[in-house]
Amino acid sequence: MSNETQKIFFKKLSLFFVAALSLLFAGVFSNTTINYAQLSLLFVSSLCGVFIIYRVNDLIDHNQQLKFKTKQFLQYKEHVIVAIILILTIPLALIYLSSFSFFALALTAILGVGYSVTLSILGREYRLKNIFLLKNISIGLAWGMLILIGAGNIQSDYIIALFGLATLQVFIGSMIRDIPDIEKDKNEGVQSMPAVIGIRNTILVMHITNISSVFLLLINNAPLFRFVLFSVMIWRFFNLFLLSRNPYSYLWSQTINLLTCTIFLLVELYNYYIN
Repeated sequence: MSNETQKIFFKKLSLFFVAALSLLFAGVFSNTTINYAQLSLLFVSSLCGVFIIYRVNDLIDHNQQLKFKTKQFLQYKEHVIVAIILILTIPLALIYLSSFSFFALALTAILGVGYSVTLSILGREYRLKNIFLLKNISIGLAWGMLILIGAGNIQSDYIIALFGLATLQVFIGSMIRDIPDIEKDKNEGVQSMPAVIGIRNTILVMHITNISSVFLLLINNAPLFRFVLFSVMIWRFFNLFLLSRNPYSYLWSQTINLLTCTIFLLVELYNYYIN
C-alpha cells in the first residue's frame, strides 16, 4: 500500500476549537464594544482556520517526503467544504473587520501553516516545526495573536500584556504536547524540547517560563490584569505539577493543558460583566 493511500489518522480538534475560540473571545471581551457581525465572522474564520492548519499539518506528517500535496488534501470532502467557506469569508472580512484584525488574522494563518511546510533554502530543506524552539515560538505567537484579532487593536497596554501572557502560556502548552511524542520525535530527528533536554528539564523550563509571566506586570499592573495573570499562572502551576507525576497522561498533557485558554475567557467575561 502506498504512503498516500494509507489511512490517515487526523487529530481530534474539539479541544483545539475550544482553546482558539476562548482566546479569540477573551480578546473580544477585553474591548469595550462588541460588533456582533464581526464576532460571527471571526467565529467562522477561526474555526475554519484551525481545521485547515491542523489538517495540513497531519497530511504533511503522513507524507514520507514531508510535502504538502493539494490533490491529496482535496480528496476529503470536508476539506473542500471548509476551504470554500474560508475563501468566502475573505471578502466579508475585508468589509467588516478592522484592517488590524484582518492582517493579524492573515499573519496567524501564515504562521500556522508555515511551521509545518518544508522549505528549500540554498539546496537544503528545512521544516520549522523540526527546529529547536522555533515550533514552540511560532505556535505561541500564532495563538497569542487571537487575543489581538478579537480585540481589533493594539492600542492599550492591557491588550498587549494579555497577548504576551497568551503567547507565553501557549508556548508552554506546545511543549507539554511534545512530551507524549518524545520517542517518535527522537526517531524522526525532530528537535522538540523534551527530545533534546529530557522531560524533567523541560518541565523545569516550563515552570520558569510560567513564573516569568510576572514580568508582564511591567506592561500593565492594573487589578484586572493581575487577576487574569495570577489565575492563569496558578492553573498552569497545578497543570505542570500533575504532569510531572504522570507525563504521558492525556488528561494533563492535552485536556487540562488546552483548557488553560478557557481561563482567559472566563476571567475576561467576569471582568466584562462586573465592570
